[in-house]
Amino acid sequence: MSDLFFTVDVFKKEISIFKFSSLTVHHEKTLASKFTFDDMIYMSEDYVKGEYQKKMQEICNLMLKYVDIEKSKNEKITDLKVQLETEFGKNILAITCLSILFRTYQAQRDHLVHLGIFKAFKDGITKKITLEAKSIIENKFKELTDAIDMLIKCSENNFQQIPESTFMSDNGYIFECNKRQISMLYSLNESIDPLIHIFLTNLFIGNLKVFTCKNCRKRYFSNTDVGYCPDIKCQEEKDKELRKKNRMNRKKNEYTNLSDTLSNYTRQLKYKLTLTGVSEDVIAVYDAEKSSCLYNVKMQISTYQDCERPIDDDLISYIEEQKGHIKALYDSLSKQKGTEQ
Repeated sequence: MSDLFFTVDVFKKEISIFKFSSLTVHHEKTLASKFTFDDMIYMSEDYVKGEYQKKMQEICNLMLKYVDIEKSKNEKITDLKVQLETEFGKNILAITCLSILFRTYQAQRDHLVHLGIFKAFKDGITKKITLEAKSIIENKFKELTDAIDMLIKCSENNFQQIPESTFMSDNGYIFECNKRQISMLYSLNESIDPLIHIFLTNLFIGNLKVFTCKNCRKRYFSNTDVGYCPDIKCQEEKDKELRKKNRMNRKKNEYTNLSDTLSNYTRQLKYKLTLTGVSEDVIAVYDAEKSSCLYNVKMQISTYQDCERPIDDDLISYIEEQKGHIKALYDSLSKQKGTEQ
């Protein structure tokens, strides 16, 4: 069974879980899963809505029943674990809890097998050892349940109240260092407490708060209310809303409205000019004159705007004059191929 460790990237607000084939100086690790701080909210919500706790209780009961009997029953536990991993889907919290519970069960069963203790033995010593093994499994299940319950309670309170706690690593970490980064990987073999406690600690250190996305209505972590969660579709909606807001603001601004109106007019003339089939050189002549015209108008409008000077007949006349100049240029250029308009 591979060893599981996790690391936290505070800046990206990501948590990565790694599998280690061997814990040696030249250990080899593979990325098992990666999820964001926001995903912790979704997984805790999913845990409440789903039947994860009920199914965890069912496999725990079977572990207590079969821990000290023949191999075939042990295979039944293994098959059920694989089945539950599929049913738990993308909820890494639930899958990790299942993995820790199974590892505890397997360790106790291996211990009993090593001692040669099975149901056939009924003396006081074997009973005591068997009861101790079952007690360890039960306590592990309770520990996992309490940890998840604490996370769910924090989530329901939008992580406004984070309980104080002290995490003892018991050497359950690996320190990695290379030229680009230094990271600490914490063990997920025996307990899920490190994952939850270190996650909550990073929320506190990062001063991260919970907000609700305007688009998908999901909750997300951020230092300030930015309106939308990091999801790509929600960010696209944010950009769309921002462009709409900018357009509305420009329409309300009488100065920029004049400039935009002329700019739209020159674009329409260019589109019509391309339909006549004139050469690219002719289009280039139009673009150059159009750009010069728009620049002159924008500078003139800017002079009015900077001085908060009201729009008057002189400015309107100047813009109409430039508009007429562009129209005359269009008429001249569009006739170069003799195309009728």
